[in-house]
Amino acid sequence: MTEPIHRASIIQSSISFDRALKVLSDPTRLEIMRLLGNSGELCCRTVPMDSDHQEVGLCVQDLVTHMKLPQSTVSHHLGMLRNVGLVTTYKDGACVYYIRNDQALNAIKSELNKL
Repeated sequence: MTEPIHRASIIQSSISFDRALKVLSDPTRLEIMRLLGNSGELCCRTVPMDSDHQEVGLCVQDLVTHMKLPQSTVSHHLGMLRNVGLVTTYKDGACVYYIRNDQALNAIKSELNKL
């Protein structure tokens, strides 16, 4: 049984913008975001969001295998990225897929361009 996607978004406020930048300041989280954006690099899976829409996502194990980090460490970093809305999740059976939230990244880029 599948669960609907959790769509988190960055609220256009200085607090969420600051939090997002702080979360992105960690090299491991930056690497996760890069890997989620370069889907051809890893064993990616097409995630059926609904009947008309699919996205490419990675499960925790995909990232653990590539990054050679413990599962708990990768899950911790993914949780932080999800909490500020930089990644979304989709659960399909036992696997939770993580998908980069490009809309949130574009909002951050927009805010940076205002500086």
